[in-house]
Amino acid sequence: MKKTLLILTSAVALLASASMNAQNKADEFNGYVFMDVRGGIGFTSGETSFGKLLSPAASIGVGYQITPVWALRADFSGWQGKGAIVSPETIYRFNYIQGTADALVDICNIFGPYRVKRAVNPYILAGIGANGRFNNSEAAAIKDKLSEGYYWEGSKVSFAGRAGVGVDFRLCNAVNLNIEVNTNFLSDKFNSKNGKLSNSPIDFQ
Repeated sequence: MKKTLLILTSAVALLASASMNAQNKADEFNGYVFMDVRGGIGFTSGETSFGKLLSPAASIGVGYQITPVWALRADFSGWQGKGAIVSPETIYRFNYIQGTADALVDICNIFGPYRVKRAVNPYILAGIGANGRFNNSEAAAIKDKLSEGYYWEGSKVSFAGRAGVGVDFRLCNAVNLNIEVNTNFLSDKFNSKNGKLSNSPIDFQ
C-alpha cells in the first residue's frame, strides 16, 4: 500500500447554520456548517531523497459540527504527485484529485467542557474515499524502467484511506487558522511504482 503525506495550512471560515446570537451565549453549543480552503505540500515515498519528491497540494472542504466532539467533512484535495527511478535518477510528475468523507474528533471537548471561544482546538481525523490520477505522460518516457504492471496511462481511480491530526487557532468568531497533517493510504500504482522497492529516507511502507 502506497502512502502519501500532506502538510496543509489553511484559513477556515466557520459559517453558522443557526443564529450567531446563539453562539454568543456563554458555552452554549449549536451545530454549524464550516468550510476550509487549504494549500501546502505533499510527499510520496519513493527511491530518492525527501526534498526531491515534495510537490504542491491544495484542498477544499465543507463539513458540519454535529456535537462538540464530532464533525463530518467532505474534502476534495489534489494537485501534483511525483515518482522516481534510481538509475539514472529521474523524477516524473503526474496529477491527481481525491475525494474523502472525513470524521473529525475534537480532542479538547473529549476531556473538558465545551467553550465557544477556545483559542486552540486540536483534533484527529480519519476518512475513506476515492483517488483519481491522470496526466502520467512523464512516466511514459521511462515506462520500461518502472515496475512491471504498475505503469498506468490515461486516468485511473482507486480506493483511498486517510488518517491525520490538526489544530485550529481561533482568530475571530468566523475565521480560524488551521494546520493539518494527514497520511493517505493508496494503491502502489499511484506513482507507477511497486511500494516494496521504495527506499526513501522517510518510508511509509
